[in-house]
Amino acid sequence: MASETGPAKRRVARPSSAAVRRKGLALAIEALRGAGLRADPPSKDVPADLMVAGPSRRSVLVSVLTAAAPHRRGGRGSLGLHWMLRDTAADFIALVDLSRERGWLIPAADFRARAQPLSDGRFHLDWIVVPLGRTRTQVPDEEEFAPYAYGRALPELVRRLG
Repeated sequence: MASETGPAKRRVARPSSAAVRRKGLALAIEALRGAGLRADPPSKDVPADLMVAGPSRRSVLVSVLTAAAPHRRGGRGSLGLHWMLRDTAADFIALVDLSRERGWLIPAADFRARAQPLSDGRFHLDWIVVPLGRTRTQVPDEEEFAPYAYGRALPELVRRLG
């Protein structure tokens, strides 16, 4: 409904961060299980989200980071995704974009090597999903992360854990 001063602003309900996290974890588990891997929560004292095992029972730890959707970088720039990783014992980091139901599985060492270390011990990784405008940054494009997309990374993990 428009008012005399202009159109009414519409509030869009955003899911809570807990709901986003739950959905991201569910999509990661679905992808891992779809690849023939077992994905279960580790014991409470392990700082990771999943214990992932292959047919041979070898296992790795996976932490899951979830984004609801790409966002405008700096509030008005290109659309991008960014991920913040706290210290973890995980061997792999699963990244999930809920809006596109896409995921990536990155070895934790690769994540840290590609990310910017922050003073509080976290690591910040981001990339451009859709470049807008003419400004070129040093931020990588999403296609640079194609080798980590579930379609390529999960079969490799199955072989490793086979």
